[in-house]
Amino acid sequence: MKNKILFFILFLSSLHLFSSFEDAIIISEINVDSIDKPSLSLNIDIPSKDIIFLKDSSKFTSKIGITFTFLKDNDNPIVTRNVDTSFSFDTFPSSFDTVVLKFRNLNFEVPEQANKISINIFDKQTDRSKSFVFKLDIPKVPKTGNYLKSFSIFNGKDGTFFARDTIKIETNLVKREEKKGSFNVLIVDQTERIVYKNKFPSFGINDTLLIFKELYGGKYKLKVEYIEDNKITNFLTKDILIKFSFMNSESEFQDILNALSYIAKWDELDRLKKAPKEKREEEWNRFWIKQISEPVITTNISYSEFMERYNYSNKNFSGYKKGYRTDFGKIYIMYGKPDEIERHPFDKDSKPYEIWYYYSNNIHFIFVDVNGYGEYVLQNYLEQLR
Repeated sequence: MKNKILFFILFLSSLHLFSSFEDAIIISEINVDSIDKPSLSLNIDIPSKDIIFLKDSSKFTSKIGITFTFLKDNDNPIVTRNVDTSFSFDTFPSSFDTVVLKFRNLNFEVPEQANKISINIFDKQTDRSKSFVFKLDIPKVPKTGNYLKSFSIFNGKDGTFFARDTIKIETNLVKREEKKGSFNVLIVDQTERIVYKNKFPSFGINDTLLIFKELYGGKYKLKVEYIEDNKITNFLTKDILIKFSFMNSESEFQDILNALSYIAKWDELDRLKKAPKEKREEEWNRFWIKQISEPVITTNISYSEFMERYNYSNKNFSGYKKGYRTDFGKIYIMYGKPDEIERHPFDKDSKPYEIWYYYSNNIHFIFVDVNGYGEYVLQNYLEQLR
């Protein structure tokens, strides 16, 4: 028993030591400043599990540096900015604490020719670091006529929403001429796919727009285009983050438990299903923490990997039923991304079919579009389990 406890502690320590900001969340926003130049605002959240804390007198302290470099389209640097800070706690933050270190309202004027921004987060007490590169959608501010100067989100904390929240935004126009325009509002996922688009009339300098779209967990870009004379005058963007809600979305909770049933042991899943609403988050965290020290997931995948597979299935395989319920979705959640996919959409003597190969598992799965409606049905699952 002592050996097991020691192993668990050592495992957690190594996990804490070698994590490198993979779960950092960066929310960006582009507006137009007081002198009609694009400005970039950033909020950065770093979970405490990604940080090394050293004891300093009576406190545990971390020291974090962030470097921001604007880049040209060819990746040549234009200008660099640095932010350094430290965080202190009276007690050591566990790897599984929900403590998040927040960098808020980091504002930069966007230099001309900037097409991208590189963000490097580094732990000043170790050599651990992580770089992120984002393409910037820079609005062009017209020298004449009306344009969209900014838009504000009135609900959602720091750009964070739950799956079924209505997003309420207010636009702010600069009116130089008495013309009426309209807005296109788009929500774009991380694969650049448009998942929502709607047109709204413009009535004045400030308009309130209500957007409803049920979204799966993940990061999205909210884009507002201002239109006059059937032309886009300019546009602005904000990142939004959709979180899973244990309390507010009964249907999403049931969906995610159904998806988890493909890989979880029944007794652990039953405990999650029977948890009252006020205990769901506690049981959910207990489930994934236990999976590390005493695997209860048959395929032994991490929480982040499961959520990635779940979200990918819903975004890419959904049709008349949700993506995780399709045979594509089930196999993807169970085994992850195939090593190779062999597609046969137009073979003369057969219905459309695909073969997914998992070489490391020495298995493959055959899916056939049996009815010709694009729903591929798994043909050989039991054969692969022999």
